[in-house]
Amino acid sequence: MIYRVDYLPENKINPITGQEYDSSWIAFTLTCSVDNRAITGMGKEGVYFIRVSRFLNDDWQLSVGDFIGYCEANALNGILVMSESDYNDALRKYDGHSYNESVLRKDEALVLIHSTTADCWKSIQHDGALKSWNQLKRDSAEWESKPIGAQLGDLAEFSDYIMFGGGVSGEIVVSSKLSGFINMDVNAEYHTGARLYFDAKKMAEDGMLVRDGAHVKVKGSLPLEPYLMWVATWDKLGLNSPLSTPKIFAESADERFRVICKLFGLPCYCGHDCSKCVTYIATQTNSDDLRRQAQNFYKETFGLDIPLEKFYCDGGRSKNVFELCKECPFKKCCIERGIDACRQCSEYPCRYFD
Repeated sequence: MIYRVDYLPENKINPITGQEYDSSWIAFTLTCSVDNRAITGMGKEGVYFIRVSRFLNDDWQLSVGDFIGYCEANALNGILVMSESDYNDALRKYDGHSYNESVLRKDEALVLIHSTTADCWKSIQHDGALKSWNQLKRDSAEWESKPIGAQLGDLAEFSDYIMFGGGVSGEIVVSSKLSGFINMDVNAEYHTGARLYFDAKKMAEDGMLVRDGAHVKVKGSLPLEPYLMWVATWDKLGLNSPLSTPKIFAESADERFRVICKLFGLPCYCGHDCSKCVTYIATQTNSDDLRRQAQNFYKETFGLDIPLEKFYCDGGRSKNVFELCKECPFKKCCIERGIDACRQCSEYPCRYFD
């Protein structure tokens, strides 16, 4: 059931039942925060919370709708802490959407990251799939007695899902799991494992993604093929040993992944697929035949006489771009707005697409 309240009292008494919260309850609060886009956890009220900022989320209404759909699908009791007008606004904007819709939304990441320990990575490779904590428990009676997320107050049903997290958060989970307690120190030494990068767009199109209002996750299991794009391990990153810190390992892995992104044909800011561009392919294969093919195309189509040596490009997201793309308005605009692609912009499509 879904309930709406204007205010959630800061005590352990559920305003709906008049009793203390049990594990079937979850609260979603629409905030005016200018510091945190979204935060989750167990609140002092004794209920798991999701807090989403209306100022830092252009599509906060979709988060509300996802929360409602997720609660209804999982037989959870949800409390929405917001005004009635905001609630109605969310319902109107959510019309036609679903918490598990098979499309990647404009504000959702193109890549999802999952971090795991070195031992777990060996098992994942053996199974050819990522598995939720509950799935692993069913497969092996000797599996952990409880997930590390339990110490954060995660709902029990979260163990049915594979979770993802960007930045340093995934490495914090790995570090905490190895320590046996929640260790939020990003500079604490730990034994690195594997950092996995997945194709979110393909996962969405294949109906794998589930949204709960704050997280994008996968239920049960996720095959490595065809979704896994790359895996970062200490030796691939050129680190001296498996010992590092969450901050160093996450930043090193993400930087290396950004460098090799072009090999997977990730679209440029405007949505153009660089992997299908003759100039790009000519550069990656060092083919003068393809360079001449591209040269002839620009001469015959646009009347441009471009020297052969100018046909060099490592992709629109790289520093080494084709001559005609150096002043790309899409790239400049996205960087200025701090977004990863044009489709994430509230003004998309804009005048540049005319």
